[in-house]
Amino acid sequence: MIKEEKNYGEILSSWNFSEYENHLRSKGWYMLFFVIVVLLLIYALTTTNFLFAVIVILATMIILMRTKYEPKLVNFAICANGLLVDETFYAYDEIQDYYIVYNPPVSKELYIHFKSVWHPRLTILLQDQNPIQIRELLSDYLEEDMDKENEPVSESFRKYFKL
Repeated sequence: MIKEEKNYGEILSSWNFSEYENHLRSKGWYMLFFVIVVLLLIYALTTTNFLFAVIVILATMIILMRTKYEPKLVNFAICANGLLVDETFYAYDEIQDYYIVYNPPVSKELYIHFKSVWHPRLTILLQDQNPIQIRELLSDYLEEDMDKENEPVSESFRKYFKL
């Protein structure tokens, strides 16, 4: 598990989760996927948009490579001085807010927003953690975004299309 470090402070809660969900995809999904890729490539070539063609090819390779390898296990900890994700530590003063979407079995995630616009949203799978306890721990250090009740559209899109 995670070792307690002096600069992280006391570890208040910790758990492991998969880096991403490895979806079971049917042959039909792969056929539809390749039809869409071919159509996008035809469009890119007919409009002489070679950069778009390269992006489509790279995205296709990434999606297919993710199906070949098992997701790695990520260690996560809520510490007294910040959040620890594997070997990366995020101090609380770098984080703008958080919110929890708990709608089992579809969604059980913790979303972290950073103050920097260059830092992407961080999604933490709650697994079998009690969301009320996680909320109580984080509310001592961070502001909760009470306006958000649903997962982001990009997450819904990713789950629906098994990407």
